Amino acid sequence: IRSEFMKKILYLIGALIVAFLLAFTITLDFINVSKKETFRENGLEITLTSDFKVSELMNATAYFESNNAIVVARKESLEDLKELDIDKNSSLEDYAKVILRANDSDYTLQKNGNLLYYEYESTVEDNLFYYFVTVAKSDDSFWVINFASPKSEKSMYKPEFIKWAKSIKV
Repeated sequence: IRSEFMKKILYLIGALIVAFLLAFTITLDFINVSKKETFRENGLEITLTSDFKVSELMNATAYFESNNAIVVARKESLEDLKELDIDKNSSLEDYAKVILRANDSDYTLQKNGNLLYYEYESTVEDNLFYYFVTVAKSDDSFWVINFASPKSEKSMYKPEFIKWAKSIKV
């Protein structure tokens, strides 16, 4: 009877150890996915997570993608913006308003500290996406940076998009 009892105890201990190791491994995987990584691409520096990778996208100055989110940045020189009355004295708000007018959009510009942004949703190939768009300024250019995720994951990604947008350096 004791040997049967001992076998059950050893089996239970073994099962607990396996469960602990599995939970520990899952936690490590989650931590690795959430690890910060700073990317530098064509004059843009941004801190995302290590599950992003640099990729290529036509007309993008910088493009980063992960399984459920993308970041698309486009640099526009002051020379190219001259005809739109944007110059070195223009503000981020001036530039953002030009973008909204050029896209015939009536989205509301919002602020979070020094971050200026707007949000919208759009359907692409029958999939609904959430977009978070911010702007940045360097000595010789303005940048528009688009973040996107599936709309169903907006509540998870919006705080991340804000954090990532605040890390941008140009």
